[in-house]
Amino acid sequence: MADFRRYFPLSNREPVDETNVTGDWRRLTSESALRTADLLHALPASSWPESTMRRVGRNGRMTVTAVADQLAHRLESSRLELLFPSAAAERSPGEIVAALRRAAAAPLRRGVADLAATALACYDISYPLGLGDPLDPTASGAAVLARAAAAPPAIRSILRQRTLAPVDATWRIGSGPDIRATSAVLLLWVAGRDVLPEFA
Repeated sequence: MADFRRYFPLSNREPVDETNVTGDWRRLTSESALRTADLLHALPASSWPESTMRRVGRNGRMTVTAVADQLAHRLESSRLELLFPSAAAERSPGEIVAALRRAAAAPLRRGVADLAATALACYDISYPLGLGDPLDPTASGAAVLARAAAAPPAIRSILRQRTLAPVDATWRIGSGPDIRATSAVLLLWVAGRDVLPEFA
């Protein structure tokens, strides 16, 4: 498998000044959450029951409402609350958007997993609805890298000799012939969604 670790700070890549390296991804996570909230705020009411890329069970797909609410819940909950969830009341689209904006404004430390979850939820919603890519390329690149390292086994086996190469950003991950697609499709693909990039 391509050694994804070499793209992380403090790794075996070429030496550079890494004195400012941190595991805190709060700025990009907050920006991504706000952009997702803006995207959702602009959706007509008829789009909230639409299907996303995220599966539920064998044949169904989660709705925009469910994916957005799950993301808001993840970002506004403590780690303990996520480990021991309680039943939550169903929220309206306006309440979900407001919750995402509150979570984005909270001065909490965020890990790369929070950023990856935010980016993936955004693409789960925006891709099937044809809404374009609202995320910063650095955010999408970090999310792809994080998810590629934990991709399903079949995808990890493909990535051993391939390079993830987005057509809409300058980052590249891996070695070997390119796997080309938009940043959204690459993240959805490494997360196991039903999309297929182009193999060189």
